[in-house]
This record gives sequence, C-alpha cells and structure tokens, in this order.
Amino acid sequence: MTNEFKVDAPPELRLEAAGFHLASLEEDHSIIYLLGPDLRIIYCNKAWDEFASANGGVGLNRDAVIGRRILDVIAEPLKAFYENGFAQAQKAMRPWEYDYECSSRELFRLFHMRVLPLASSYLLVENSIKIERPHGS
Repeated sequence: MTNEFKVDAPPELRLEAAGFHLASLEEDHSIIYLLGPDLRIIYCNKAWDEFASANGGVGLNRDAVIGRRILDVIAEPLKAFYENGFAQAQKAMRPWEYDYECSSRELFRLFHMRVLPLASSYLLVENSIKIERPHGS
C-alpha cells in the first residue's frame, strides 16, 4: 500500500492508491465494499449486486446503498456487534475477521468477513464464502 491515499479522490482512485485494482475487485466473487471513516458505503463490487439480487435484497443494489451507512443495511440485533468490529479495525489499524452464517432457504452458507483498515480510517471489507451447500448435505 502507498501513502498516497487521497481522501477527496473518487473511490476508484482511493482503492488504486491503496494498492487495489478496481477491475480485479469488480470481477472478484467475494462481496467487497469500501467504507468511509463514518462507515458510509463508498464503493461496492459487482458481487454485492449479484448477491442482493439472488437473495431478495430489494432496494439493496449498489446504486441504492452508496452513501448510506453500512449499519443502515444490517439487522438491528447485529448493528452494535458490527459497529464495534469496524471501530476496532479503525482504531487499532489491524484487520478484523469474523465468520458468520448467511443461509438462504435452499443453501447453507458460511461466510468469512475480513475488514482491512486503510489510511484515514477507511475500511475495505471482503465477504467470501467458506461453505455453500444445500441444506442437509
């Protein structure tokens, strides 16, 4: 990562300055998004839209969530947990990782979340599938 992380730059340039390639993020199968210091969603990759569409996430495509706080799209019982995790990553400047279940009616899914702190309290969040199988398999 470079020290040229410009907070007033467009999200694409912020990501590039932090050492990430936008084209690679867009094609990644993991759900990846960038949060600002205030936990507002600045960028979501194509996998965000695909997951929302496949799982009935009405009104949760990336065009609808850009600019919203990530906590606004997290269910109430989990907000404090995620807020603490994000704050921990920002304050300590160390990755925060967590495994969680996000199953559908048809599939059991276990995800791994990795929150990478960037300069100026920005966070890059990656959610990758560890296990995906039909229920009962």
